[in-house]
Amino acid sequence: MKDFVPEYKLNLIVPKELKDDDFAKFGTDLGFLLKVLNHGEAGVAEMLAEPQYRSVDGETALLANDIAKLGLEIVIDEGGKADICKAMIEHDKKTKAIESVETARAFMNDEKEVIRFVSGRHAVSPEYVINIMKGVQQQAQ
Repeated sequence: MKDFVPEYKLNLIVPKELKDDDFAKFGTDLGFLLKVLNHGEAGVAEMLAEPQYRSVDGETALLANDIAKLGLEIVIDEGGKADICKAMIEHDKKTKAIESVETARAFMNDEKEVIRFVSGRHAVSPEYVINIMKGVQQQAQ
């Protein structure tokens, strides 16, 4: 069997062993992917201030989202790129609105009152709140 397996050097990268400044040394989106693996969701939040992560390869963004279980809604543009920072902002906005819907439902009986409260509090449209309410209702079932 040894005759069929070539002997070549294989370099392994362990993200947890890299320092924060090491991720920028990669010439591709591999640095982004390794940073996400190293830091998880907290690392993605840090990236909001780093402009190089505003345009990441769409496939890489989807992979990072799946592996790190970030729960982001990744939108890939026509050029095949994704804005991970925008996805994180949208995720935070949606999470806060979901929490407000759940809290408002505990104290308010009227769905229209809940919609007005949440849309006013988070500066989102009533349609946005209605879609969130549908999603919360589907998760409960």
